Formats: sequence, structure tokens, C-alpha cells
Amino acid sequence: MTGDTASSSTSICVGQGLTAEVFRLIDELPPEAARGLRDALSGLVLLPKDPPAGLLASMAMRLNHGFGLCGEDSRNAQLTSMRQVYEEATGQGFWSPENDHRYTAMTQAARREHE
Repeated sequence: MTGDTASSSTSICVGQGLTAEVFRLIDELPPEAARGLRDALSGLVLLPKDPPAGLLASMAMRLNHGFGLCGEDSRNAQLTSMRQVYEEATGQGFWSPENDHRYTAMTQAARREHE
């Protein structure tokens, strides 16, 4: 996990239930080792690889407060978009630290167009 970020945390996607298992295993280590490992992990955020359905619905409602009133096709399309956003935000999409410069250039070009 490399790359310049404005935040001191990094997201790591894991399968459902792995987070609890990792911390259960840490608790079984000798106290000094557990403390060192917890310190090393303190800047990480563990997220499920597959987003919970409720999270996707919440994300859709945040963008469109009338989400619950939409027809089924519209809701499904919005949930698909929210899944894509989740994938990007959790490092499973197109962006990576190695190609960050391409996406940064796009935002800078758009900014110049609006000046």
C-alpha cells in the first residue's frame, strides 16, 4: 500500500468476517507482540470486499433522497452505480497508485476549463 494520500489511513478490503478473526488472533499473541501489531494496524481501515446491501442503499439515498420512491429499474441502476463507487473507493476499481497521475491530470484539466 503505497501512494501519497491526504489521510493517514489506508483501506484494505477483506472478506466478511475476516476483520473479527484478525483481531481475535492478535488477542492470542503475547502482550508485547499484540501491542506492536495493533500499533502497525492502527492506520488501516478494514472494509468488506463486498459491500452490504444496506450500505449501497444508504449511499444511493445520500445522492438521491427520493431513492425509495423510484421504480425498481431506477433503484437497480442506482445500486449498480453505488457498487461501482464502492469498488473505486476500496481499491477494486480502475484507479491504482501506479496510474494516479492519469486521473489527477484529468481533474486538473477540468479545473482549468472552468477557470
